[in-house]
Amino acid sequence: MDRHATIPTFTQLWWIGLIGSVIAIVFFILLARWIKPENEKRFRYIVAISVLLRELAWHIFLIANDEWMVAESLPLHLCGISRLLGVVLLLKPRQLIFEYLILLGMAGAFQSFITPELTHGYHPLLVLDFYYAHSIIVFMALYAFFVMKMKLDNWSWLRVFVFGHILLTIVGIINYFIDGNYIYLCERPLAQNPLIIGDWPYYLISFQIAALVHIVLFSIIFIKLQKQRT
Repeated sequence: MDRHATIPTFTQLWWIGLIGSVIAIVFFILLARWIKPENEKRFRYIVAISVLLRELAWHIFLIANDEWMVAESLPLHLCGISRLLGVVLLLKPRQLIFEYLILLGMAGAFQSFITPELTHGYHPLLVLDFYYAHSIIVFMALYAFFVMKMKLDNWSWLRVFVFGHILLTIVGIINYFIDGNYIYLCERPLAQNPLIIGDWPYYLISFQIAALVHIVLFSIIFIKLQKQRT
């Protein structure tokens, strides 16, 4: 049974989810910037633990409702990968992970806000979890940039584009063996995203073009912000 469901664009729930997420992200970034330097690392650890607890609770919820499936429930969609890499970034900062999270992971989260698709059915708790799970990606990326003061360089976009294709290859192989559709490599998403053009496999080309545009655009924006910050 297909449990995927969408939140129609520009509906009341869509606006509430989007605006609420933006307010929460901005609020916690501002809050984090007021934290004393000696407490900053502790704060990062608290955020990382909260994300891991959310992942654990999510899988317990699916198992308890007999909905956990290897082909659907692993954290192998773009945003699931981004959340786990975000935890690594907070616990043990790495340049490539930072670049991936702010240039591609955050772009994937933004697209999820625009065309929300719930992968395990529609329920108020699942809607709330959806917005938390994607807001935290944006928060971790912006936290690394604004609070941890991590930086991009002129080649960051290329490294992320190559790294993204390595991830796509690995996930594609996993999809083949478990009959999955992680990162929607085997079947286009249910949500009507204007950046996804055509049926399989042609929409994968638009996927890559959209990803490249996001990566380059975000790279330009954040490098300009870096110069202003300096």
